[in-house]
Amino acid sequence: MEYENSKHVSGDASAVAKGIVDSLVGQGFQIAAQQRDSVELLGPGMQSSRQNPLVGASKVVVRSRRREVVIEADFGAVRRMIRTLGVFLIGMALFFFVLFGFVIPPDGPIMRFVVPVLPLAPWPVLLPSMGRLFRRRAARAFDVLLQNIGSE
Repeated sequence: MEYENSKHVSGDASAVAKGIVDSLVGQGFQIAAQQRDSVELLGPGMQSSRQNPLVGASKVVVRSRRREVVIEADFGAVRRMIRTLGVFLIGMALFFFVLFGFVIPPDGPIMRFVVPVLPLAPWPVLLPSMGRLFRRRAARAFDVLLQNIGSE
């Protein structure tokens, strides 16, 4: 798992874990497996960066021990969204290459290859940065969820 955090609670840890699970189910997560002291949830997927950052997790495990609640998360939805954006950008690059390289050729052989690539030049830097940003936002959202529900 890419994320793990725990919180010591003063009351019943299983009640706190149930509150976390209820919050995640409210965000569209589905319970995949449930045992006496742990629940595994599968995320709904991430379609937009404007969604709740919690949906960046594809798998979440919530465990309760005596006086401790542990959350583990795998940010597979973030990876899938970044991969989808990468494939989309490669498709755009091919489209621009055909459009500006052959259909509407600019003057000069060098411009035939520069013009299609120029609009996409910043994306090799932006995509990994976006992935890190989405992971940080999701981790922060899980931290806040654990802090808020764990302090009740």
